[in-house]
Amino acid sequence: MIFGTHPVRIHSAVQMGKTGVDEQFSLLLDYGVGRSASLHGAIRLSMTNEAYIYGTEGMIHVPSFLNARTASLQVEGAEKEVFADDRTSIGYAFEAQEVGECLLRGDKESSHISLEESWILWAY
Repeated sequence: MIFGTHPVRIHSAVQMGKTGVDEQFSLLLDYGVGRSASLHGAIRLSMTNEAYIYGTEGMIHVPSFLNARTASLQVEGAEKEVFADDRTSIGYAFEAQEVGECLLRGDKESSHISLEESWILWAY
């Protein structure tokens, strides 16, 4: 989503458990021209649930990524900005609400996320 394209190469490593479940993984997504993303996850390790997005001018930090309530933006030379969302939700409540509002308005596409972007997210 950040780079607006699919990776050109994917490198991965996985540890399969006795039951056939992937218990630990690492991914390196290469988007070319010095752009990359790394992802790591495990059900058998005590890992942090955080996301960091680094750029040439600063970084974004999302603590508690899978259930994020805050995010911070740190641009070099500027004071850190913190963004908070105090809404409460269970599961896909926000997505369902948006679909309902689009249907009531007669919209075939959300103004928050395009059909193309939804498809790209779903395809992964």
